[in-house]
Amino acid sequence: MTDNQIIHDGKSYSLYRPSNGSMGDMIYSQLCAGCRHEDHQREKYCDCLGTMYAFDIDQLDEKEREQWGYIRDNDGNISCRFFQDKTVKSSPIQPRCTQTLDLFGGDA
Repeated sequence: MTDNQIIHDGKSYSLYRPSNGSMGDMIYSQLCAGCRHEDHQREKYCDCLGTMYAFDIDQLDEKEREQWGYIRDNDGNISCRFFQDKTVKSSPIQPRCTQTLDLFGGDA
């Protein structure tokens, strides 16, 4: 495994940085724009995007490599390790288990 390779979800990937701004824009439109970490209306911005433009992969230390989001598989497919689809709704409140007794004396 080379310095620019990592294991993610049991598979080997290489760290990816686009070679120019046009490729960066393509990555943004395919990944970042649909990610819940990037939300311009709420002024919420993902660190992966800024890091991708600011740093060269070859100059990253081990900790920085673990925080690098963009990866490419052996087939050339590019993805982000931290991507979370913003169209998938998650319920902030989990329904109460009907089989568990209430701590304060309520019914199961």
